[in-house]
Amino acid sequence: MIQRSSSLLSLASIETLLKLCKSEIHLHQIHARFIRKGLEQDQNLVSIFLSSSSSSSSSLSYASSVFDRVPHPCTNLWNCFINGYSKRFLFSETVSLLVRMMRAGLARPDEFTFPMVMKVCSNNGQVRVGSSVHGLVLRIGFGKDVFVATSFIDFYGKCKDLPSARKVFGEMPERNAVSWTALIVAYVKSGELESAKKLFDVMPERNSGSWNALIDGLVKSGDLANARKLFDEMPKKDIISYTSMIDGYAKSGDMRSARDLFDQARDVDV
Repeated sequence: MIQRSSSLLSLASIETLLKLCKSEIHLHQIHARFIRKGLEQDQNLVSIFLSSSSSSSSSLSYASSVFDRVPHPCTNLWNCFINGYSKRFLFSETVSLLVRMMRAGLARPDEFTFPMVMKVCSNNGQVRVGSSVHGLVLRIGFGKDVFVATSFIDFYGKCKDLPSARKVFGEMPERNAVSWTALIVAYVKSGELESAKKLFDVMPERNSGSWNALIDGLVKSGDLANARKLFDEMPKKDIISYTSMIDGYAKSGDMRSARDLFDQARDVDV
């Protein structure tokens, strides 16, 4: 029991150090410390280490060496490692890790794994690979998960494949505000503002993302009158909505309206 408490104390102290760590040298020093304490294969601790060591290519390389020392990584540990590459939009490395995870067969991808992979596919324009991952998701039974399905709506929207985005949305047994917003954004990106507005009008619960997507789409299409109408109806405006409108007015030469909104934004402290 005493040994267990000591281990927990060490874990807690190293976790705190990792969260406060700001330099790569310090990460190496902390890693050496938990090797000395016999915690090198503690998966909770390693997951925190991986999350803290993905700020540069060299630190990702070091994180890889830490990950490789764990004999049977759990799903959460794989996700932490994949996330390090995904958030830096490293396509080949992210997809390779998913393949490696599947081949290892000891931990299964979950509802958090696939959105990270789809993020890097969409940002790198990898339509074929993203579609293949979608097929994999359907085969292993995650196609109905709201979080996973929303990532595919976002993917197909960015690839301007509206039929596929609509199909995923239509087959979802459950949708949330983010799902609705993803399809609205897909319509906006493809220039189908009328369809975006129709979807927005029937959306059960709007969020700031849905308001901002439609306002930005109207501004970029040059329809400042309807953009302003929607902006005025928005219950809680934020920096994104103000920036879209101010930018639209400035580019159209209406500097007075741009200045008025700039002053208004400053007054409401967005």
